[in-house]
Amino acid sequence: MKWSCKLAKAGFVTLLMTMVMLCVSVQASENTADYWLKMGQELSKNDSDEQALKAYEKAIQIDPENAISWINKANVLCRLNKTYECNQSYSKALEIIDKTLTIHPQNSTLWAEKGLLLHNVGAPQEAVKAFSNATRINPEDEMSWKMMGVLLASELHRYDEAAEAFDGALQINQNDAIVWNLKGDALKAIGCQAEADAVYARAMELGNGSFRIPQEFLIISNITATGKDRFIELRTGSNSAQNFSNWSLSDGENHSITIPIYAIEPGKRLRLHFGPGLSNATDIFLNAGFTLNEINGNLTLKDQTGKHEMFIAYWEWVPEKSPNRENTADYWAKKANDLILNGSTDDAISAYDRALQIDPSNDTIWTRKALELAISGRDNESLQASEKALGILDERLKVNPQDAEAWMRKGRALSNLGQQNESNQAHEMAVQIFNKSIQKDPRNSSLWRSMAESLMNLGRWDEALQALNRVTEIDPKNLDAWERKGEFLTLLSRNDESLEAFNKSLELIAQNDTKERSLVWMAKAQSLSYADRKEESLTALNEVTELYPSYVVAWKSKGYILADLGRPNESLDAYEEAIRIDPTDSQSWSEKGSQLVQLKRYNESLLAFERSLDLTAESEHKERAATWLSIGDSLNMTGRTEEAMIAFRTALNESEDAIQSDGNDTRLLELKGRALLKMGRYEQALKAFEQAIAATSPGSLSAPTIWIGKGDALQAQGKSQDALDAYNHAIDLSPIYPDAWAGRGEVQKSQGQVTEASASFYVARKLGYKE
Repeated sequence: MKWSCKLAKAGFVTLLMTMVMLCVSVQASENTADYWLKMGQELSKNDSDEQALKAYEKAIQIDPENAISWINKANVLCRLNKTYECNQSYSKALEIIDKTLTIHPQNSTLWAEKGLLLHNVGAPQEAVKAFSNATRINPEDEMSWKMMGVLLASELHRYDEAAEAFDGALQINQNDAIVWNLKGDALKAIGCQAEADAVYARAMELGNGSFRIPQEFLIISNITATGKDRFIELRTGSNSAQNFSNWSLSDGENHSITIPIYAIEPGKRLRLHFGPGLSNATDIFLNAGFTLNEINGNLTLKDQTGKHEMFIAYWEWVPEKSPNRENTADYWAKKANDLILNGSTDDAISAYDRALQIDPSNDTIWTRKALELAISGRDNESLQASEKALGILDERLKVNPQDAEAWMRKGRALSNLGQQNESNQAHEMAVQIFNKSIQKDPRNSSLWRSMAESLMNLGRWDEALQALNRVTEIDPKNLDAWERKGEFLTLLSRNDESLEAFNKSLELIAQNDTKERSLVWMAKAQSLSYADRKEESLTALNEVTELYPSYVVAWKSKGYILADLGRPNESLDAYEEAIRIDPTDSQSWSEKGSQLVQLKRYNESLLAFERSLDLTAESEHKERAATWLSIGDSLNMTGRTEEAMIAFRTALNESEDAIQSDGNDTRLLELKGRALLKMGRYEQALKAFEQAIAATSPGSLSAPTIWIGKGDALQAQGKSQDALDAYNHAIDLSPIYPDAWAGRGEVQKSQGQVTEASASFYVARKLGYKE
């Protein structure tokens, strides 16, 4: 058996398993504040304010410390003319931001956000102080300078200070005609007419008149971003309908667009969208050549003469796009998810660490980190992370013993710790509580969705699928439920049904949401691969790379599948495309090397493996040890046995150096065993594999390959029955590893069990084994 081939196969298996587990632990469900926040934005976009309000209230119930939810709720309340409740919501958001500022007092963005909220609740003096703090910390904060100047002039009539604030903005952007005009107004108000005239002249040079639309004439009531759809919302301050014709909108960067004829009825709103769409009485789609800045900016609305204008300053409340996004646990958790999808497990773990520095009591992030640690073979650390999650959940359940979601997550943490009986008890408790809630509210799709997850964790698959069916009956457009149904059915090997569920998911995903569509196609590829429909799996992967050309993992997956299909040159092309996208990905170079070995291009494979080593840090002993083993195999193929032995010894040294700092890292112990096996030191190899088994936690993802290694060591010593037991144990743990079936076949063949050996070899070949 060739170790380099084993690495490639194990990688694909790990990838597929990771994809399934990711969906279990990462995908947002209806029990998250983020889900309801996005739902509220979507409902608001569709003019369903009452329903949007309920969605934001659900988001707040789940996460009462989310300022964004309170702000969005306030915006809706204002549109519904519920002024008192609107101000209360803005005030609550202010409280949350104030708490955050006690932790991060030098965060200029938070001060700017506070200034905007204070302005919204009618506290201009306090707002000016907040904007002043923002500019003190970050003198380049142009928006805060502008907002400070506007409030000082229009609200507080402190025109001299306003002029100074506008100077602050002009130091950053001397070509902003609007700010020159505002400064002119301030200077005029304090009697500096000559200076004002000079300033107005500067504004005129920049193409801006000195007149302004009266503030009561047209009001910007909301700025919103929903997905990729960014729009501004206008309403009239007049008691009669207002008609507009051929007004223009510009973004201050030489981009402008003419707005068609439209009218705004009293009390109604008009939304100006910047992307494509079908216009109607309430929504105009401009298909503009520009979009709103992701963070903040300003727009100018001019009448048909090009003189009368309105300055629109905006700030988008989009959590993942805000300037201080790197200070949020959510940002780093999402970052980790992206890294996982690109196969960067170690970097993902580092991202989770950043998230936990910010929010150390987030049990979900601890659980996700535990999973990634298990995948990388760091079982001890995985157990510690699961114990941390368990402790947090126990505290949560002390406060509310009827928290079904907490019971379900506790069950997962206990399962990770190998405490299966306790895990089952926790999941049973969750099911009981969900059942009671469902009896009171049988059409609550969120409850059914969570129930499905608990039943799945108990192994009650049929009931879990029934629960998911209830979700899609109640809410046929529930994308999360259709995707999860596809995953459940894949794991049950009901592949035709799983493909139907994924196809339904694709129907629900917008055509321009290429990332989400590519993930569903990736899941389809996985389902088809499990069903041994490799050609169709490849077709699905082609869809992924067409939608998401820079998705490195998809190109690697194509490499695996093409190799299995006996198309080695195309497989190599796929790996080379992965390298073209990310030439610093050491794993891609290693996989390219393994494929070159299959093509018997050994000298080229050595170059690829050496490049992989160059890109692998000295401290990454596991990766380096695995690559040295592959180099040794390649050298053996060319008859350079002495050099091969040096490579295997180097792999052994790499693993032993790392074991000194972490003697219980199962992956390192497995690599040590493999190196000793290659060197013919079978007894020592067996001890290394047995040590790895002893350190492996129950249910560890690395356990099957360690048992395969033990079987190989026993077989090399002629202990055929013990070797057969080891291979059988590996198959019991996970039947998807071809080397376990091949090893079993070899032992059966040596024992004269010809029929049994033929069956084992047949399964091994079906799983992609190549001699």
